[in-house]
Amino acid sequence: MKSARIAAFAVLSWFLLASAVAQMKQPLAAKLMVDVPFDFMVDQAMFPAGSYVVTQAGDQSFHLKAQGGLESVTFATQSILTQSYAPRLIFAEENGHLQLRQLWMNSKIGGEVPTPAMQQLRAVRASHVQVDATCINCE
Repeated sequence: MKSARIAAFAVLSWFLLASAVAQMKQPLAAKLMVDVPFDFMVDQAMFPAGSYVVTQAGDQSFHLKAQGGLESVTFATQSILTQSYAPRLIFAEENGHLQLRQLWMNSKIGGEVPTPAMQQLRAVRASHVQVDATCINCE
């Protein structure tokens, strides 16, 4: 009876140790830290100026969340031919608001945020604003 308890304890200890080692080997998820100095939109959602964290939610999707608030959104991106080699968000002025149009964590992770299905008016000389960011755990 005592040896069965010791054996069960040994197996349980080995299992817990193996799972802890497996978790340590998993790479930390990449995060983009960015301070946006103006109000902006992602699709139809308006966000106030402030500090945000962006994480990758899937192959072509990202999650944007305010650091000190409740504002958050998950959005899909599309592949884009041009690449950015620095972490950044790129906004375009549309309908009097700055819309998030591109997101880059590094030269391999990023994409273009598609315009909403609703047809939008666009200025002939629409301005683009780039906001530099810091990518943590990016390769």
